[in-house]
Amino acid sequence: MISSPYTNSGALSLNQITASRDRLLSEGFHISSKAVRVHDQLLADLAAYEVSTNAAVRSIEELKAECERWQDIRTAPKDGTRLLLYFPFDNAVYAAIWWMGEWQVAGGMGASLVDDKEPRFVPTHWMPLPQPPESEVR
Repeated sequence: MISSPYTNSGALSLNQITASRDRLLSEGFHISSKAVRVHDQLLADLAAYEVSTNAAVRSIEELKAECERWQDIRTAPKDGTRLLLYFPFDNAVYAAIWWMGEWQVAGGMGASLVDDKEPRFVPTHWMPLPQPPESEVR
């Protein structure tokens, strides 16, 4: 859509621009006239815009999907960000943070999740926490 002060919605669609161009041609405007060339340029710009917009949307969706999947623990941020960690030994998932050189239960009382002497307590994967639910303020 291209913004225009001449339409109710404020935007012209590809079909509206094409119909307007066709109407000019049917009314006798030459294909090389400035009015038809402007329509052709609008159509080209709109097509390029749609292609780049669609590519951007696909990239955003791919990044979002990547963030929502389990990732190798070696890629986990160690900056105090709260994450979900997966421990395969007991098939458990914990919310945790990296604190003072080790994974800690988020909100816990310093309970370490990782014991170097016990490999079963080593997480193998992580993912970001989901967004909290939206709540109504009353």
